[in-house]
Amino acid sequence: MASITLKASARDKAKKGKVIRREGLIPGTVYGPKMKNEDLTFIYQEFHKVYVAAGESTIVELETNGKKVPVLIHELQFDPMTGNYTHIDLFALDMTKEVTTNVPLRFVGEAPGVKEGGVLVKNSDHITVKCLPKDLPHDIEVDISSLVNFFDAVKVSDLKIPATIKIEEESDLILVSVIPPRKEEEIAPPVAAAVEGMEGAVAAEGAEGAAAEGATKEDEKKTERAPKAEKKDKK
Repeated sequence: MASITLKASARDKAKKGKVIRREGLIPGTVYGPKMKNEDLTFIYQEFHKVYVAAGESTIVELETNGKKVPVLIHELQFDPMTGNYTHIDLFALDMTKEVTTNVPLRFVGEAPGVKEGGVLVKNSDHITVKCLPKDLPHDIEVDISSLVNFFDAVKVSDLKIPATIKIEEESDLILVSVIPPRKEEEIAPPVAAAVEGMEGAVAAEGAEGAAAEGATKEDEKKTERAPKAEKKDKK
């Protein structure tokens, strides 16, 4: 992959972040084991193009103050309303030290099990790798053409990666699988049972209410008859 360059300028510390963003720039910081934190600004559209091409797993050449530094786009902050970038963190690499980062998965091929009516379930869109910066892959390919039958799956152990890259997840972790479609009868009975149960409960409640009302009326009749009986005794 061709080298990707990202240009930046030193940040004017007298300006607040919202002022910088109104000027079409993004405030950011670069830091690493061999350098002091440095506050920078980036042209919004230029950074966006670089991020689309590099993501967070491809080395970017940061060009600032007349020097170039290999970095990874480490962390982004976004405006919750617009989704625009509001701040960028870049990690300056020591090319002799291993790094740990997330690498996106790229699913290729067609799953025969899906053509038979199955549903493709992707359990993850990335995995965590550890390696030297020069060995970082832009993405990792996941071939789904082996998913022929229902419940077939591709696990971490099935990935074909160079020996220079270590995957941090467990080898038996399922990345993608094919499951059978859910049938209507598998969903309907519980709903029907729930409705029947509710109807039964309402009917029972009505019966109990009617019985209670009947008992109350009977007590009222007894109460009305009781005084007449007392009058006869007095005679």
